[in-house]
Amino acid sequence: QVALGLNNKEGKIAIQGWTETVSQSLKDYLQKAPLQGVGCLIFTDISRDGMMSGPNLEALQEALDLSPIPVIASGGISCLEDLKQLKALKHPNLMGVITGKALYEGKLNLKEALEL
Repeated sequence: QVALGLNNKEGKIAIQGWTETVSQSLKDYLQKAPLQGVGCLIFTDISRDGMMSGPNLEALQEALDLSPIPVIASGGISCLEDLKQLKALKHPNLMGVITGKALYEGKLNLKEALEL
């Protein structure tokens, strides 16, 4: 299946390697997006990606609420507490989480994250 990257920058969709945004808001896009055949969305708040400042829960919640398909959260995940906050959303559309830097730098223990 195909996962569609949905890159958020201040409420707008970022394109071209995150260097440009389109005028369409996240809400507008998700209300009209042709998502037939797409297995899930990978929602990344690019202002937080690699910053280890925690996920943008407000923007993620909007994506989860608007998306007709499952969503994978990405951007800002820095520790086990961030994962607990995501899990506490108890949103049926939240399919998973992507983290990178927190694992590479030893801030997030993979075994503990998987157990959570």
